[in-house]
Amino acid sequence: MHCTKPPLSSDQVTSSHPIAFAESDKKINGAEEIRSMSKRTKKVKSAGRFGPRYGRRIRKDVVAIEEKMRRKHKCPRCERRSVKRIGTGIWHCSKCGLTFAGGAYLPQTPAGIVAARSVKLHAERAGRAERVTVEEASPPKMQSVEEKSE
Repeated sequence: MHCTKPPLSSDQVTSSHPIAFAESDKKINGAEEIRSMSKRTKKVKSAGRFGPRYGRRIRKDVVAIEEKMRRKHKCPRCERRSVKRIGTGIWHCSKCGLTFAGGAYLPQTPAGIVAARSVKLHAERAGRAERVTVEEASPPKMQSVEEKSE
């Protein structure tokens, strides 16, 4: 069976009781005071959900990563800061509608930037090499006056 306590009568309520505290705080100097709950995670931010678990350093790292992840990023197509994360590694630009794959927490990871730079460099070198070999293999044709008239 459940044990139920009878409600407190007004003479049993003391100032240490939460109901009495709330009622006494309602009016201060004749004016109504609005009591609001304060933010519980002002100092620890999004890592407040972990409580005291996992250690301070790890919780700070999580906060730093999540803050970077949640801000708006620059779109690779339209260059506007309107890219948001819609899933793990999936990013969407709200302006031009581009949906693309990127990093899990950032649209462009440091390793991805290095890889793109090396691909671009190799493509430029390959393009220059092609131009040089084509120019060496077949010099421009010179047409004689007789060929032009025909």
